[in-house]
Amino acid sequence: ADDVRLAAAEALPPAAPALAAAFPGEAAATRAACWAALVDLDDLSPATRGVMDLLAALVCGGGDGGRRGEDSPPLPSSASTPPLPTLLPRLWPLFTHRLPSVRAAAGRCVAALASSSVSSSWLGDAGTLAPALRLAFQGMASGGGGHAGAASAAAGAWEALVSSAPPSALASATPPPILASWIALAS
Repeated sequence: ADDVRLAAAEALPPAAPALAAAFPGEAAATRAACWAALVDLDDLSPATRGVMDLLAALVCGGGDGGRRGEDSPPLPSSASTPPLPTLLPRLWPLFTHRLPSVRAAAGRCVAALASSSVSSSWLGDAGTLAPALRLAFQGMASGGGGHAGAASAAAGAWEALVSSAPPSALASATPPPILASWIALAS
């Protein structure tokens, strides 16, 4: 079953913009299936990376680098899909996964979510934003665990989070003692 998920997840991202435009209900159902698959997949499943890449492609609408323009249509949602603050913690363990490709996919997925039209639903929540910032910073500080792609994805997630989150949420998510320790680590 994981091989089928991997093949499907790797084949669909290039078609994500067309899928979302022509079949918004199916795109929402596919996003919901991706979120569900992240819970069901074994930590070592090769499909984990593909599912996160597909999720990122469906969220950002495809090849626009994760950014949705002002004129982009809103993402359709599925009535059965829980709100993002409930779903995002499924990504947190994947930032420290032992496979660099999975760590990189987690960073790309968070960057796409932070840069998308759905970002306002969770970036203002310091309780959700704080772990995202911490894990992105950890990925940058560790150099992606020695993997350039994972480090670059963590940096992309950090940049998207910091540039997209409201300043008040950033201030709440990074109290002075935490910010001071991050600055000390980065120095």
